[in-house]
Amino acid sequence: VVASEVKSLANQTAKATEEIAQQIKGIQDSSQTTAQGIREIGQIISQVSEISTSISSAVEEQSAATKEGSVNLNGVTQAAQDTGQSSSTVLNVAQALSSQAGRLEAQVDDFLKSVRAM
Repeated sequence: VVASEVKSLANQTAKATEEIAQQIKGIQDSSQTTAQGIREIGQIISQVSEISTSISSAVEEQSAATKEGSVNLNGVTQAAQDTGQSSSTVLNVAQALSSQAGRLEAQVDDFLKSVRAM
């Protein structure tokens, strides 16, 4: 009877050991799958980081270009204003010169009349 019970216990222990081995194998397989998933997530995070860095660089370049364009536009605006002021000054000088030329012409005419009258 005792030998029969020992044999029965040995069989139960063998079955339990086999079940435990299968459960451990299942946990190991799940762990490997999980580890692979974590590696893939890490790769995706790395790719997202690279893309984010590229976007950030592009935004910085665009910002710099916009700022430069704004500075250039301000420069063009100032140049246009300066040109307008210069044009106004040239117009005033031309009008004054025209007026002086008219007076000079009148004086030359008067002088010539007086020379002819002599």
